[in-house]
Amino acid sequence: MLEVLPARAPGHAVTIDGYAVPNVEVAEDAATGQWHVTYDGRFSIVASDLEELQRWLWIVAQAQAVGGGYSCHGANSVYRPNPHKVKVMGIGSIERCPTDTREG
Repeated sequence: MLEVLPARAPGHAVTIDGYAVPNVEVAEDAATGQWHVTYDGRFSIVASDLEELQRWLWIVAQAQAVGGGYSCHGANSVYRPNPHKVKVMGIGSIERCPTDTREG
């Protein structure tokens, strides 16, 4: 399950199944509904919707972990300390209120 965490300017941190995805931030373009994904503050891609974003971020999280010498991202990763096995818990969810007329 993908979770977009509360904003830290300029984007949002993300988790997959409750584990933080390091070095990745996302931001939604309210005008188009597209999601901008930034890796390490230097590389960026655009996802057309949340479903596409979820597919990409799972692959990005796994590639980061394996490329860093760890077994995988998340609960099954076996090495410690491991930046790809950081459990995160949100207090609430981010939802756009249908009556909210503010931009952004």
